[in-house]
Amino acid sequence: MKKTYGCKFKSQVALEALRGERTIAEIAGEHNLHPNQVSQWKNKLLNEASGVFASKKEKQQENQFSEEDIL
Repeated sequence: MKKTYGCKFKSQVALEALRGERTIAEIAGEHNLHPNQVSQWKNKLLNEASGVFASKKEKQQENQFSEEDIL
């Protein structure tokens, strides 16, 4: 059975990795995760962090551009 993690846990692990106080391997070991998983969550946080501060209008414009790229 595949283990799932909540968004709070993922964000805490990603922030911990982002701080750089410990290595990815150390963080992964503490939380019983694969280091690649920690790196993926860290990268996702970095790539999507700007969306936290985006206004509704900015989000709509971004979604509109994304839909145009698909078509």
